[in-house]
Parts: sequence; structure tokens; C-alpha cells
Amino acid sequence: MTESIRGQHPQEDEDVLLAAQAASEPDTSDPDDAAEPEEQEENTTAFQQTSAEEAPADGSEPSPAEAPAPKKRSASVWIAAAAAVVLLAVIVLLTVKILRDRKPAPAEPVQTAETHAPAETPADEQPASDAQTAEVAQPAGNGVSYTVEPEALTDEVLAQRVASCGSDALTNRELPIYYWQQYYTFANTYGSYLAYILDPAAGLDQQMFDAESTWQQMFLRTGVQMYDAMAALCQEADSKGFTLSDTAQAQLDDLKTDLTASAMSYGYKDADEYVQKIYGPSVRYEDYAEFIRRNFLATEYLNSLAEQIPCTEQDVLDHYARHEEEFTASGLTRDDTPMVNVRHILIIPDETAEDGTYTDAAWQEAERQAQALLDEWLAGDSTEEGFAALAAAHTEDPGSAQTGGLYEEVYPGQMVQPFNDWCFDAARAEGDYGIVRTDYGYHVMYFSSFCPTSYWYRQIEQDYLSEATYTLEETIVARYDCGVTYENAAIVDVLSSMYQ
Repeated sequence: MTESIRGQHPQEDEDVLLAAQAASEPDTSDPDDAAEPEEQEENTTAFQQTSAEEAPADGSEPSPAEAPAPKKRSASVWIAAAAAVVLLAVIVLLTVKILRDRKPAPAEPVQTAETHAPAETPADEQPASDAQTAEVAQPAGNGVSYTVEPEALTDEVLAQRVASCGSDALTNRELPIYYWQQYYTFANTYGSYLAYILDPAAGLDQQMFDAESTWQQMFLRTGVQMYDAMAALCQEADSKGFTLSDTAQAQLDDLKTDLTASAMSYGYKDADEYVQKIYGPSVRYEDYAEFIRRNFLATEYLNSLAEQIPCTEQDVLDHYARHEEEFTASGLTRDDTPMVNVRHILIIPDETAEDGTYTDAAWQEAERQAQALLDEWLAGDSTEEGFAALAAAHTEDPGSAQTGGLYEEVYPGQMVQPFNDWCFDAARAEGDYGIVRTDYGYHVMYFSSFCPTSYWYRQIEQDYLSEATYTLEETIVARYDCGVTYENAAIVDVLSSMYQ
């Protein structure tokens, strides 16, 4: 399912955290945060225009005011695909979508005549020194903390109930998985901007998320919301006799083997030690495996219901009309141009001048190679299959070599300008071919087909289905009596050891 579009670690532990954080959906960025970068991300095909937050062009660090910051709003629980904490097993996460905006820079104090030349203050009225101020300074955070030391996790504490949903209960033994999953998902979403939003090296209970809650309280709250959704959906699935797919069951069957292999590759002795490094000392492999099982069950059941949601063209258009202002503000305006499927063979010039640009001779040779490949294809069967075979053998684009040079559902503005202009020429027809030069080289082009819908329509349709799925999820959760006792929560700060 898709989310609504309206809306540095020490090297020793970096890979472990990345495995816990990595999201697997093809595009998790929000149009709200999109910006056309001057340079492409490492894993993005060079000639594709991407939407990603970038550092300033002058190489300076962005200021906190420029970094994305969370917007206070009611959190929404969405079903989303994500990578497992283990490297070799793919799981499905229910995660919390937090829309964000940019935090404005603090206003400079206004200088007045009085502030320019303050009157002398009597000695007995002088402000307190820094040392004196520190003695009476208010503690960080809001005075509420659920952090405990590992030795405090006795059997009695671990058995304490933190939340319940219907006949299901969440204790302190399972709580860390839900809690830390929220943090890792959030950290992955913001990437390098995380340090401008919160300090991972400091206690999350010592930093405010908004005027009322600390980051620890926010992650705990959304972790409980995740639990409520999973627990309700699992109970509903069980009551309907719904069972896991063969694919999900096979992944569960392989989980212990895969997790153990990953643990050993990172120097941990077994799966338990690996899981505890990420989620805390009380979490056992069995707890993690049960979390994965419930995650699969809840997700597959909800998805089975979501597949039955009717979605007509009129539903999509009505949804756009209801939220047009929000979509427009996020940069999504109506454009009925259909997406296209196109193949290409990229030939990159192989010599550069002292200034780093390709030499004229290199450009000429690249053009000659491109023309030779096009002539070879035309002299042969000149079919799409023939073009695909030629692309697989000769293209220098790693992003499409395995697909015979194919890019599917290309939308206006996705590719660099010359490539884009060729694809969306008003006279373009299926079977067209040609050669296009971009800054990255020469592209031998083949126009495969028009898609049945536009990028704009696809985005609105996905948003409509996401909203309908969330409403469906809320309806199911509302059937169960859910409660929470936050004061029973006990969380070990697993991040602190990573920064020592």
C-alpha cells in the first residue's frame, strides 16, 4: 500500500542501523519536500531527474531552519513495505506517517534605543552567572521519562502490561520492538537531516517533539498505535480464518537461518545478540519472530480487504476536487499527459578534457557508436525484441541493462530535458526511434508504448486508495477495546551505547 502524498552513526554500528531503518518502497519521498538537485543520487540513473533534499549548492551545511521538521498533527497508521532488520529477510511494516514542513528560522531580536545603550545595573541586581544559572536551570525535556537501565528489566517489569487491544496485550518484553521501529523508520525518512531535528546521541526523553511531548513520548505513542492496528487486524484475520500466503510463510520459516547468518556476519554470536543490539537487552529472537509473523498477517489481511475497495475514475476525480488545494501546494497539478514506456541504449564518451568535460573527439566517437548500433538494429529485424537484445549487450546505463534498456511509466519531467522532450514530442508514435544527446552521452531511443494513465492520475488514485485503506483500518481497530498504561513502560536507550 502507498502512503498519503498530502503530506551520523559510528561506523561500527552503521550497517546494523541501516538494516533496521531501510525502507523498500520505490519512492517514499513527499512532493512537499521535492527539489530538483544539481547532482544525482548515487543509485539513481544519471539522466533521470530526481526529487530529493540536497545540501546547498555551495557545499555548506544546511541550517536547522532549512532542514525538514515534523509538523504536529494526529499520527496516521499506514501499511507500508519495509526492509527487515535482518539483511536477507523481507518483512512488511505498519508504520506511522508524519507529515512535515520546514521550520522557520528564529526571528532576530529587535534593537531599540534602550537595548543599544542599557543603563548600568546595580551590583545586587546583576544577572546570575552561568554557573549560578546552571544550578537552577530546568531539566531538559518535560520531566517525563520511561528510560530504565538494563538491570531494571526484572521479570516483573517485563510482564507489566503497557497496552491492550481486545484479548491481546502488549508488555514491556515486546514494547521495545514497536518503539524502536518507529525511531528507525523516522531516522531513515530524514536521513542526513535527522541531526537538525533531534540529537540521536542524547536521550530522546530529554528533547521536545512539540510543546507538550518529548521525542520518547512521541515514538512511544506511535508505537502503541502501530501495536493497536496490528493486534486488531490479527484478531480480525484469525476470526475470518485468514492465513498467511505461502511466500510469507516461507520467509518466516527461513527467518532464524537468515537472521543468524546476518548476526555472524556482523560479529554477533547468534540471532538473540543481534536483535538485542537493535531493540534492547530484553528482546529475544522469539519475540522478534512473533512480531514479524503478526506483521505479515496484519498486512496481508488488510491488503486483501484493500484490493476489494472500488475505485472508479469519478472517485479519483472527486478525491482530487476535495483536496485540490493540498495537492497543488505539494506540487502536484493536473496533467493528463499519459506516461510512456521507452527503451534506450546509452553510449558515454570515454575521454575528458582537463576541465572535466568530455572532449570533442570523445563526443564524436560516442555519436558514431550510437549511429552504428542504430544502423545494426535497422539492418536486422528492427523489432522491439531486437532492440532490447542490443541494449542488454551494449548500453552503459546500469539502471536499465537488465531490462533491455526499458524504462516503464516515464512521466513528464522525470528525465533530463533532451530525453524528456524526445519522449513527449506531440508527434511521437509507437515504434519511433532516434538518437538523442544529453550531458551524459548519446542515447539510441526506441518508443515502446503509451501507458493507459497519467502520472497525475496515478498519484491521485494511490492517495485515494491509501485514504480509503486507512479508513478501513480505523473501522477495524474501532471494533476492539484498546487501552494503554504509559506509566508501565520501561525502555532501555539502545542508542546511547552506539555513541559512547
